[in-house]
Amino acid sequence: MSKRTRLAATLATAVAVVALITTGALAASRTGAPTYTFQDSGTIFASINNANAKGTQFTSGNVFSRHFGHCAITYDLSLLPSNAPGTISVKATRVVLYTTRGSLSGTGTATLVIHGDTQQITKGTLSLDHGAGSMKGYTYDGTFTGLANLQTNKIRFDFNATLSN
Repeated sequence: MSKRTRLAATLATAVAVVALITTGALAASRTGAPTYTFQDSGTIFASINNANAKGTQFTSGNVFSRHFGHCAITYDLSLLPSNAPGTISVKATRVVLYTTRGSLSGTGTATLVIHGDTQQITKGTLSLDHGAGSMKGYTYDGTFTGLANLQTNKIRFDFNATLSN
């Protein structure tokens, strides 16, 4: 076998391997199998900016994420009565996380336990299932806890989440 024949055979093999890998990756993404999963955690510092006549509170904040770095978040909160004394159920009907790669939006829930001017945030869940920009096709699901101070209007959340597509 000449040197040219060996080189051509090597190139043909490399092209075939790349084609097989690419076809397999495309098939996996078409069948809905996750091709990317990352565990994330971080802290959100937020405050309530405004409220409407229906009682919806509009909130925004800064996010410090291990995966995304510095981000921003907005969410619309509705406070709902709870059966347990001293607690309030919270429903976030629209949550948007803005990253440098695009945005993720969805919903969230939590329970507030009232201790005077301080509210303990427990049982927080987050489900961001609509991606935009380069985050299209991604989901971001997680849990959070935190504290809110009614006097200073400062809210702190600590979260753990999974980013996947």
